Amino acid sequence: FVWVPADNGDGYLCINEGIIEAGYARAYHPGKGKRLHNWDKLVELQSLARKENRGLWSEFEDFKVVKTANGSAYHKRSCEHLANVRHLTEIMATEASDQGLHPCRTCLG
Repeated sequence: FVWVPADNGDGYLCINEGIIEAGYARAYHPGKGKRLHNWDKLVELQSLARKENRGLWSEFEDFKVVKTANGSAYHKRSCEHLANVRHLTEIMATEASDQGLHPCRTCLG
């Protein structure tokens, strides 16, 4: 994360939050280890950027994806990472994103 002093001198601003809010990046967390202190805020900012068609969301069209019970990513049903997974849940990409899941780097990267 990148932090800069706030213009008003009261604390710091998280540049990552601004980049996600502007639609220039997705919220991403690999899903292992500690939970980020501002994870819920990042997901909320991403959802707002998508709803307002900012940045990379300007031409986004929703589509069906699948997720595993415990994974941190969502996938195309044909993804090679799902070859041995039996229990998948089908949801829309927007719902997966709002749940804090990120697109698979293999099938959706």
